[in-house]
Amino acid sequence: MNLVIDIGNTLAKVGVFKDGELQYREAREKWEIDELMALGTNHNVQNVILSTVAGALAGPLREALDSRFVFMELNAATPLPIANRYRTPETLGKDRLAAVVGAF
Repeated sequence: MNLVIDIGNTLAKVGVFKDGELQYREAREKWEIDELMALGTNHNVQNVILSTVAGALAGPLREALDSRFVFMELNAATPLPIANRYRTPETLGKDRLAAVVGAF
């Protein structure tokens, strides 16, 4: 099982996938770290990918997720199946990057 976490400016969204099929999804204004950890445990998640614009939460959340799951954060350095030819890759919105990879 894979847990996808997208923490944006307005909503924090999660999705749990099994073999590429969405099993669970929920969006809230805020998720606590322990809630995300429990969600992963309850759904037998092995892998987590995080995309966040929430700087303050990112450090502690990264540490917690990395301690229990195979963890990856989506950023300009993340290996992707596409070539990012954006002039300044670090300024390309993660939501746009994820959408392109999803369409690939």
